[in-house]
Amino acid sequence: MSMFRDIICPFCGTHNEITEGALDVDEHGNFDMADPDMEPQRGDPTLCGTCGEWCIFDLVPGGARKPNGAEYFVLGLNPATKLMREAWVRYNAEREAGD
Repeated sequence: MSMFRDIICPFCGTHNEITEGALDVDEHGNFDMADPDMEPQRGDPTLCGTCGEWCIFDLVPGGARKPNGAEYFVLGLNPATKLMREAWVRYNAEREAGD
């Protein structure tokens, strides 16, 4: 995960003060694991800890936008993003159960 960046989730509206870039976008539009020492860049995805939706860092109000169709496609195929989303689902289920 890369350095923190402040965003507002475009799905649920949560102000995420401790958002990290989960992955970096390479020159071909594919996602690679993020460099932990780099600030998230425009186009890098992150997972909202509140609603579990993927957001894309961008130069928009709130600092993040919803992924477009091509980005959703790539996010859906990436093994790392699948694992991150599955971990969030498990975490959220435990949180809702009060564990």
